[in-house]
Amino acid sequence: MTHTNIMIVSRIRAWLERTDLFLLLFLLLFTIDSVVVKPLALAVAIIWLWRHLPRLTFRDAPMFYLILPAMEVMRFAFFNDDFSVGRIITLSLGICYWLMAYAAFLIVRYRAERLGGHKAANTLITWFYLNAAFSLWQLLLTMIHSGSVNPYGVDDILYGNSTGDYIKGLFLAPCYLNMFVNSFFAVWFLFRRMWFPALLATLICCLTTTNFANIIFLPVLLLLLSVLKGKVARLSILGCAGMIILFSFIVSSGNVSYMQQSMNNSSGMINGSTVLRSDSLLNKYGKDSARRSRIRIAKIYAKLARPNGKMLSWKQTWAYATAAPAQAIAGAGMGNFSSLLALQMAHIYGRSHSRFYELMPVYVHPDYRANHYGIIRDVYALPDGYHSARHMPHSFANQLIGEYGLIGVLCFLGGYVWYFVRRGGGKGFFLVIMVLTGGYLWFDYLFDYLSVMVFFELFFWLHRADTEKAPKYV
Repeated sequence: MTHTNIMIVSRIRAWLERTDLFLLLFLLLFTIDSVVVKPLALAVAIIWLWRHLPRLTFRDAPMFYLILPAMEVMRFAFFNDDFSVGRIITLSLGICYWLMAYAAFLIVRYRAERLGGHKAANTLITWFYLNAAFSLWQLLLTMIHSGSVNPYGVDDILYGNSTGDYIKGLFLAPCYLNMFVNSFFAVWFLFRRMWFPALLATLICCLTTTNFANIIFLPVLLLLLSVLKGKVARLSILGCAGMIILFSFIVSSGNVSYMQQSMNNSSGMINGSTVLRSDSLLNKYGKDSARRSRIRIAKIYAKLARPNGKMLSWKQTWAYATAAPAQAIAGAGMGNFSSLLALQMAHIYGRSHSRFYELMPVYVHPDYRANHYGIIRDVYALPDGYHSARHMPHSFANQLIGEYGLIGVLCFLGGYVWYFVRRGGGKGFFLVIMVLTGGYLWFDYLFDYLSVMVFFELFFWLHRADTEKAPKYV
């Protein structure tokens, strides 16, 4: 072997020694947005860890993941009057989702504690670079297909303001999931004084052009100026913040204009945007239907604009929760008011999004149909480029209050948030990640995706390994 080959082999061996292939494979598979791949990843992990299962402390996990399914089983057994196939399947799938989240937590906790913080951290860094490379590859594809070095500036319904939608990373899910997790990495890298990865993570955040998430991330990032000491640390923080600002106003100025117009718009019409421009609609629909499509889009935007869809969904949830004591206490039930499960079972996405759910019977609970169903149906009647988070009813707050009521809120605070705070999670970089997650939960059903919260929980165990020397399994 040549000297070069020997060096390559030695580096590969060194990487293998520093990386846990089991944890890496689990993260690669379980975080993919596929209802089939996720249980497959769990099955592979359980088989791999079968002989270690007796060592797992099953009770040392957030009881939130178990209380909600137990609550729904009791509701179905004693207070249910709908025994349709659609309702039974919805309940079964919802329970499976919560149990999968519980199992993923146990697996991540066990592996992180057994490996120790150093190897788990190196594994996470490996995943980060793979995801960054894949995200940059997706950017390159948008450049090629749009025919522009800056697809964010193209006046095209498929690209332009919608370019960030293609930067999904390894999640192959809505681009903002990629943004959320990379913002976690940016904070973690800054605290570890790893400046280049922090800038790279921020760049991936920028590429997704997730305006509402940047509104949360940027102030939190600037607050770190008072937390992290040292000239290089502060310059790196300013570099990350400056990257977000410059990218928004120079590379993707159309997204900033759209956000400003959305906030200032009082008539429901997005003046100056491509929403009502016939040339963009011609590319999508052709000459014959462009005029009809433009009128339809204008009507839907006018319907959603005052208030916007997100704000309207929160008002609907509050009105529902305060309409009757039973609704305030226990909500409408799993998959019955506002969740990714309710959306999937209503077949709003269609076959192009999930072939699995297309095989399921249509199920739309009356409480869902009377509230958020109408909002999401109107949003998905628009072309893909106009599926703005501003109009989506997606929000964990909607899900928790609307489907589980006050019981669900108390279970979340006592059975999930307190779990991490009581174990020292309220300090250091993990406190910053908790603040970010608290903001992001208002904008989507993050627990339903079974991806973002897995990283949130893994970062917690890295935090414990760094600060409290958590006990390891032997």
